[in-house]
Amino acid sequence: MEDYESRRHELYSDLERAIGERSAVTLMTSLPPVEWGDLATKADLDAGLVSVRKDMAAEFKLVRLEMAQLGTELRAEMAKLGTELRADIGQLGADSRADVSGLRGEVNALRSDMNAGFTLMQKDFSALSTQVAAEVRKEVLEFVVKTYLGLAGLLLSVVALVLLR
Repeated sequence: MEDYESRRHELYSDLERAIGERSAVTLMTSLPPVEWGDLATKADLDAGLVSVRKDMAAEFKLVRLEMAQLGTELRAEMAKLGTELRADIGQLGADSRADVSGLRGEVNALRSDMNAGFTLMQKDFSALSTQVAAEVRKEVLEFVVKTYLGLAGLLLSVVALVLLR
């Protein structure tokens, strides 16, 4: 490359002396900056484009194959997850039904305990009511007897006063 540059510089110097600086600059800028063998032709570009297109087509084909494979794997994984999810939901449903059934049993046992407790309370209230009624009757009877005795005593006092007078 250095050799080419030195030859270009030498050509420019010769042209400058022969045709003048302005014309030498114009002519040198119209020449390629590299050797003619390093310039790409239209055929070179077309061949490169064909090669690039083939490479891209092959790569796109690989990408499509990978995407198809990933799609298949994804669908299989989703189907597996769907199956697992349905199984989990079924198990949760069964567990929930078992829990509800157990709770029903516990509620029924509690209801029986409460009914037994209410029955005992009713018996206790009935016994207490009978006892209170008996005590009230006894108290009323005692009050009536005391009142009659008091009235009888008062009556005797009044009779005695009347007779003694």
